[in-house]
Amino acid sequence: MTIEDLRQDPRLQEWGALGACFRRRVFSVDDDIWNCLNHLAAAKNRGYRTVIEKAQQVRLVEAIDVESRLEETLASDLGRLRAFGHALSLFVDAAGKTGRQYVCTGHGGRIDLLCYDSRRRRFVVIELKNVRAGRTTFGQIASYMGWVEERIAGGKPVVGLVISRGFDVDFQSALKTSSRISHIDIADLGFS
Repeated sequence: MTIEDLRQDPRLQEWGALGACFRRRVFSVDDDIWNCLNHLAAAKNRGYRTVIEKAQQVRLVEAIDVESRLEETLASDLGRLRAFGHALSLFVDAAGKTGRQYVCTGHGGRIDLLCYDSRRRRFVVIELKNVRAGRTTFGQIASYMGWVEERIAGGKPVVGLVISRGFDVDFQSALKTSSRISHIDIADLGFS
């Protein structure tokens, strides 16, 4: 994979390591970037899929595909979330950018789905994980919510929705601190 391959993927636009051309610094690689890099590498080199599966003892590429399918399905049919009390539409900004993989300019992150709840008249940040949600997931969505509140919602409260394969005790404890973040299990949406 070349740097040009990486630059062509919109999911990596705000990744600091790529912006700095990987020079003279140590960069963290969060789960979303890691998943994107593995997906790109597997698409470029079929042998990579076997190597990474053996190294991590999980079917990583399949897990990425499930998360991508979940995002695609929800983006095209947000009505699936009505049963959970949400009347959502995908946000579209003044420049015509949709809320799917919405780049938090100046923040370094990317929101999986940025939506607007017409019934409650508020923005909803959706974070998708094909793994258990943990402490970092909670911090990630809280950070995105703050960015949207400041940059898009004009200071009005924003809510967050994490959709994942369950959650660990750290996430469960963190949920108790905020009534503005909720959780839905992937299985409850019909994904296995």
